[in-house]
Amino acid sequence: MEPKPWHGPHWPEGVPREISGYQKAIFSLLDSAAANYPHHVYTIFNGATRTFLQVRDAADRIASFLAGKGGKKGDRVAIVLPNLPHYPAIYFGILKAGAICVTCNPVFTADELKYQIVDAGVRVVFCLDHPVLYRTAVQAVEGTGVQTIVICNVKSYLPWVEFRNSIPTSLVGKVLRRVLREDELRRMADSGESEK
Repeated sequence: MEPKPWHGPHWPEGVPREISGYQKAIFSLLDSAAANYPHHVYTIFNGATRTFLQVRDAADRIASFLAGKGGKKGDRVAIVLPNLPHYPAIYFGILKAGAICVTCNPVFTADELKYQIVDAGVRVVFCLDHPVLYRTAVQAVEGTGVQTIVICNVKSYLPWVEFRNSIPTSLVGKVLRRVLREDELRRMADSGESEK
């Protein structure tokens, strides 16, 4: 073993200078956690939780999506998101697809983001549907090799969004055939069912 600068005279006794046995893909950590602790909470966002199993399943779907878009090993995929629950699933999905994750500062200007996208050779960008962040990402990818922009919506990770009539987000966009009372709406949201 070649000596390293940090292996000086103050190196603690009994601590190995090299560690082995960790030659595995980073996404295997998520797979292992999902197998051993499937229903344990992995992320919490405004009271909404996601388990290791849910995040792993989302990561698998993202990996499948990227492969379906013609992605191949070594492709660069950018994440232009703030610290949101989307991030772990997207990150691990990128790695599972064999791609390289390019993390980008979501408050970059369009020119700064474009520079990073071009420099890294990004093909796919995940960004938030926030009016400013989305506009910046769209401006940044113009004239680059980016083939796909995936828009992420934060509402899908909220347990409850206050609308005028307290309609749960699981029912937004669905056509209701009759007016429901608030207790019926909550029951439906909790059970995941929708009005027929």
